[in-house]
Amino acid sequence: MIATEFGFGLRANETVDDDHYGNVIIKYLEGRGISWCAWVYDPEWGPPMLESWESYKLTGNGEFFKQAMLEKIED
Repeated sequence: MIATEFGFGLRANETVDDDHYGNVIIKYLEGRGISWCAWVYDPEWGPPMLESWESYKLTGNGEFFKQAMLEKIED
């Protein structure tokens, strides 16, 4: 099973703590052996993981999922 097309937006100065949706949903999925895929590596569709195609700078959502994937590689 795989969970697809989920993500979130962050408000200015919002922090992602242990109780934040991103951490809660990933913990839930991984705790049940469910694979996941974040949505969307695009600056125009939402919730965007990129700010623009020119800079490829990640949004807060994009940075969160980048770190979540890197943690899986390090495990």
